[in-house]
Amino acid sequence: MKDLPDIIRATIAAHHMIEEGDHVILGLSGGPDSLSLFHVLNLMQKEEGHFTLSVVHVDHMFRGEDSREDRRFVENLCRHYRVHCDSSAVDCPAMVREEGLTPEEAGRRARYDAFARAAEGREGVVKVAVAQNRNDQAETILFHLARGTGLDGLCGMDYVRRDTRGYQVIRPLLDAERADIEAYCRQQQLAPRFDSTNQEMEYTRNRIRLGLIPYMEREFNGRIVESIARMGALLRIDRAYLEQEAEAAAQRLQITRNGRPALDREGLAQCPEAIRARALRAMFRRAGLLQDVREKHIRAAEHLLTGGQASGSVDLPRGYRFEVSYDAAMMAAPAAEPGPAKKENGRRPALRLSLLVPAQEEGAPPDSTQADSRHTDGSVCRLDADAMAKELHLEGETDLLHALGSRIHLRTRRPGDWIALRNGRKKLQDLFVDEKIPRAAREQILLVAMGSQILWIPDLLGRRRYTGRYPVTPSTRHVLMLEIER
Repeated sequence: MKDLPDIIRATIAAHHMIEEGDHVILGLSGGPDSLSLFHVLNLMQKEEGHFTLSVVHVDHMFRGEDSREDRRFVENLCRHYRVHCDSSAVDCPAMVREEGLTPEEAGRRARYDAFARAAEGREGVVKVAVAQNRNDQAETILFHLARGTGLDGLCGMDYVRRDTRGYQVIRPLLDAERADIEAYCRQQQLAPRFDSTNQEMEYTRNRIRLGLIPYMEREFNGRIVESIARMGALLRIDRAYLEQEAEAAAQRLQITRNGRPALDREGLAQCPEAIRARALRAMFRRAGLLQDVREKHIRAAEHLLTGGQASGSVDLPRGYRFEVSYDAAMMAAPAAEPGPAKKENGRRPALRLSLLVPAQEEGAPPDSTQADSRHTDGSVCRLDADAMAKELHLEGETDLLHALGSRIHLRTRRPGDWIALRNGRKKLQDLFVDEKIPRAAREQILLVAMGSQILWIPDLLGRRRYTGRYPVTPSTRHVLMLEIER
């Protein structure tokens, strides 16, 4: 049996999960996995002191008094260890009934919404630690395989990923097997809570864990969990190479049509299928469509690309469209994107963008850098252009101003808008409510947006708000400056 703290420390170090000054928010259900991870992280924090730790617990309200007891257990545990705990109860059964979600989907949404709330206002870099282990990894891969999956599904869960809300999700237990965790709980005399729904065979994942994997261990390979996890690790290497090649192809095929960024249609169609599909995904990401893209969307785009039509379009999630026109393939932002800004004195306000290096800014000394993302009078918003390019996979663009500018618009609000906070994110609707913006005024407020992400609100009825995602720092090489011309 392996020593669990050593496994966790090695995983954290190998994947650079926790750095100096980070704040770690642990999702703590009270079960063996999260409880053992809490115990080890708490020891590490006390011994090393280079990061801070807090806990989030969500009562999903699926198990009545049992789940309420889980919440009390976690709250008492955190009081004993003097660790801050954000606990809440969310009516997930109602979400299942009213929104047509599965219980797993409702629970996951509730947890990640709670993580986002806990991350808001935190100083420094926030990491959300979740407690999936190596057995969970094997179950996930088998679950994807049973449903029919490609390479990405067989890769399983990543050790580190960036959530759409802006923080990183880390999995320090992913190299630990369930037997290691249970042994550690016994050794440390921990008393974890147990979720009775984990034994219910109506759930596919439970049938994989309780039936399929034991059968495979008994009949084929006693170390099947380790073997499946190793396969996932090898495939992640292959996936990284394919993504690198797809990015290179997309860079090579870049063209401009009618002032819009596009890809050469014939060149894209002639790419190997594995590269073409990933190049399309990269194209979608660059346009601001960062999630909800499924295989059916890729196949529809490929069919249009190679089908011989002179022109046409495919509807994508969130109001985006993929278009082909003769020799070009391009993306169209949501139809509501231009959302007309109200004219003032007969003139429509306009957005002006410029790209500067810090020393070029007016009145700045030659060696100066702007450590904030804005002018104090609110007339200008400054963002780190390179950070934006990296998130949109635009590194290496020869015309970075055009590449970013084609994605940024001055408009009014639309459904799905959100703004990044320093840590986490907030729906624009919730921001308007928190700021007590009258309903009648909300449709008139000008926003600078990139897709559904709000970058800058120049005038929030006398106040201003800026994205917390791309601050200008002393290491910034290119500053994207946004100005409103009225």
